[in-house]
Amino acid sequence: MRSFLIKSGLTALFVVAAMFCGQRNAKADIIDLNFVTVPFGQEQVFLQAEEWWEERFQGFSRSLPKYALLQLRPIEIDITVEEVDGPGGVLGFAAPTEFFRMGGRGGSKGTGAPQITITQAGEMTFDEEDWLLNSGLDNLATAIHEIGHILGIFTTPAEEMNLVVEGLDRRGGNAYVGANGLAGYRKMSSNPFAAFAPLEKRGGGGSRDGHPDFADPFIRQSNDIMGAFANETFIRSLDDIRLSEFTYGTMLDLYFDPEGVVYGDNDLGPNRPKNGGENGGGGPPAARSASVPEPASAGLIGIVSLAGLCLVRRRRK
Repeated sequence: MRSFLIKSGLTALFVVAAMFCGQRNAKADIIDLNFVTVPFGQEQVFLQAEEWWEERFQGFSRSLPKYALLQLRPIEIDITVEEVDGPGGVLGFAAPTEFFRMGGRGGSKGTGAPQITITQAGEMTFDEEDWLLNSGLDNLATAIHEIGHILGIFTTPAEEMNLVVEGLDRRGGNAYVGANGLAGYRKMSSNPFAAFAPLEKRGGGGSRDGHPDFADPFIRQSNDIMGAFANETFIRSLDDIRLSEFTYGTMLDLYFDPEGVVYGDNDLGPNRPKNGGENGGGGPPAARSASVPEPASAGLIGIVSLAGLCLVRRRRK
């Protein structure tokens, strides 16, 4: 009898432990890093950036057809740290390079037939002298930021699926209209009638139209890591590196399942776009979501400025 009670107790503890563990963020293995040329000891920074993203994913979107999910593979990212132009110049460049496509012909900046475009490979290249000078939290934040662009945030997949379009922002350039990203921005700004989410209008080709607009007070307050001008003053540990509800929603539009997504009620909180994304934005139907939980931070090397966030982004098709 005593043995039975002990076994029953252990079983109960195992079940409770399993339930507790199940509540933690699932880690989706959808990014694979390939270190082409990386200085000794610097691999860990990129591995930490990979883990940061994978802790925020459940995987590719369950709204995709099964045959598409069977064809999708982990996103392979080649990383090179080498001489580019020396200290103080271009820190580097990053871009998605290979894609899974299904549907229409696609197009750039709102032209052509919408389709589904999902990144399958990308590359990041950094200037070795700048990289070694910046080190620590600066480089980690930069790597996280650039992986986001490789995943498709405001790059080729977003353009081909007409998530970014021209003609809505009176300042010119692109504006974001994807259903879930726009819903996130409407919630952030408490403006259920916003026609678009604004994109950055400052800087050169590596910044303009390719980041959340930090001139917007609601986006600036979020200090979204995908911003071109994220404020280093507020980033003092890994816990301070976060996505805004706007950028979180864009991950749904790009056919990823971020943590917190609940399917079944076709809603993204009280501010779901009334047009369901018919402003030209593609992406899956809106889904209810919660804010992304921020995992506990791991050990960091040091803290320096985030000047390295502004890279030259290359778009490849």
